[in-house]
Amino acid sequence: MEFIIKESKINTLMPPIDAASGLVKVYIAGKISGLDPVFVEQKFLEYEIALRAKGYLPFNPYAYVSEVNEFRKSFGWAPLTDESDRNKIMRLCVGNLMECDEIHLLPCWVDSQGARTELEIAQKFGIRTVYCT
Repeated sequence: MEFIIKESKINTLMPPIDAASGLVKVYIAGKISGLDPVFVEQKFLEYEIALRAKGYLPFNPYAYVSEVNEFRKSFGWAPLTDESDRNKIMRLCVGNLMECDEIHLLPCWVDSQGARTELEIAQKFGIRTVYCT
């Protein structure tokens, strides 16, 4: 799967660079809920790998929530699930979005309430928006 990046007409100022790494931090947004987890994991991972190859520092929310769930399991806690823990998951991910310089919207973002919310937050806080096709 190859992604073509199209810049938006809003938030097009050059983003700040992460001082510690020298890399632009990118939040990956797209539809997760209601899709096959294997497909979602592959889609987000492929885009994460493509970003790393281009010199970006990507934040993959799907992988992040998976790591959080592994941590929770180590304490015997129930994993966070889309159905019952959507707000908790969004709070965790939006906190990371706020640390990013750009948000990249995968083609499926329009069908995702969460991605639309992430876009709205990014726009309100001046995070550069990139649409992928």
